[in-house]
Amino acid sequence: MSKGLKQMVLGSMIASGLVGLSAIVDIIAGVPFAGKMMLDGTFIVSAGLIGYMGWETIKEMS
Repeated sequence: MSKGLKQMVLGSMIASGLVGLSAIVDIIAGVPFAGKMMLDGTFIVSAGLIGYMGWETIKEMS
């Protein structure tokens, strides 16, 4: 895998992890998304899927 492609995949995994973490914080504290449970659930599921796809891509291309 080229270095640029690997950095792009890792960057997307980091960004999705931050979104998932902020959604978990929102469930607990009600900040930054105003405590909308449907939105938080969607963000957590999406972050998990992007993380999984990134992990599988790195494993496959290595």
